Amino acid sequence: MKAKKGPKILFSHMLKTAGTSFTKKLAQYYGRSFHIIQGGSYLSEDALDREMLEKETQRIGPHLRVVSGHNLRPWRFMPNLENFSNYQWVTFLRNPASRFVSHYFYDFMRTDGFRYPKYDAMRDRSIEDWNSIENVSDYQTRFIAGVADVNKAKQILASQFKWVGLTELFPLSLVSFSQTFSLHGLDLTNVKSNTRKKNTLLPKIEAKDWDYIYHCNKLDNELYDFVLKNVWPKYTAHPIICDKRPKGIVCRKWNELSFIAQRIKVNQQTDLTINNSRRFLRRWFG
Repeated sequence: MKAKKGPKILFSHMLKTAGTSFTKKLAQYYGRSFHIIQGGSYLSEDALDREMLEKETQRIGPHLRVVSGHNLRPWRFMPNLENFSNYQWVTFLRNPASRFVSHYFYDFMRTDGFRYPKYDAMRDRSIEDWNSIENVSDYQTRFIAGVADVNKAKQILASQFKWVGLTELFPLSLVSFSQTFSLHGLDLTNVKSNTRKKNTLLPKIEAKDWDYIYHCNKLDNELYDFVLKNVWPKYTAHPIICDKRPKGIVCRKWNELSFIAQRIKVNQQTDLTINNSRRFLRRWFG
């Protein structure tokens, strides 16, 4: 297969911002030209360095066009990626209170009700108690800037990112993204990922909790408002023409399979078998 033409993209994936839904769209469009950096969302910030990133992506080959990862922190990598100087940065932001609560519920579900040892010190299962352990106040600001500096985060998003989407405007963000990068045939249907089952019992968010949530995310609120008013309008300044003809289902499914096969091969931690391929398909596209 010839290397795909078009822009090269680094997707800086923040937790609970519709990044997984976006990632699936990228995999269905780019296939094996899309790669997700090894490691989950809870690796330490220094778990990935420039040498590791370059070594991993070099194993893929010249057809690589899009790299995604929770550890692609702008403050850490933007000044130090000579081999990625022709890549353009993109990300999603989400309403801070909604993101904070979603993160809380996500941790609750993935740890079977905070039953992991790291939560043994919790007095109760409140959102305040959880945050005392996870420390995700102003998460989006610190993810972008590396520190609780909202002005630095604003500067990075406004001047060094090619595109920023908004979770609350996900369908329109997909259209905007496809137009920004001239991705004809990108599937623009809105499919949610990482959603909880309807009967899942979750902790209650009390009225007093909302004051705490707002207090913990003052910088993120300022950052989100800034992007909404000053950055997002750049992508809607011109009429948005929606390409409603996505790649055919056969092409998208083939890209899913080629993405999964390459992911297994590059990670070298899972055998490329029918059962493992089915498991990956359920995880990413089920």
